[in-house]
Amino acid sequence: MDIMLGLAAAAKALEIAKQLKEVNKQLSEAEFKLKIAELYESLADVKMALADAKEELATKEKLDRYRLVDYGGQTFVYELKASEVGEESPQHRICAACYQQGKIGHLQFEFHSVDSGQDWFECSVCKDRRAYGGARR
Repeated sequence: MDIMLGLAAAAKALEIAKQLKEVNKQLSEAEFKLKIAELYESLADVKMALADAKEELATKEKLDRYRLVDYGGQTFVYELKASEVGEESPQHRICAACYQQGKIGHLQFEFHSVDSGQDWFECSVCKDRRAYGGARR
């Protein structure tokens, strides 16, 4: 859910809450329960929007930890920045195509080609297979 939709849902929830506050005994019990149900629905939409925004922010923070590396031959990959490498996060590569879609697809070693001298990797998310090797540019 988009943040703007979440804000709209929050505004709707506030409006319903104001209506309930101003309500006199003019409303029947059924109408009152209907307004309460609408309020809960709007609050649920707000909660979903906040959860989506939190997840999106966490993903962006994770993606900011990587830098683009050119392996030549139109082969690009994202590697963990040197400043991010540590005991909890060893050096690794993620799929450039997945990165562009806001996903983290770890590249997993498949095999080493003796003919080309390159290592082949497969993305854990999109299953794309690519060769990486030789000198970095």
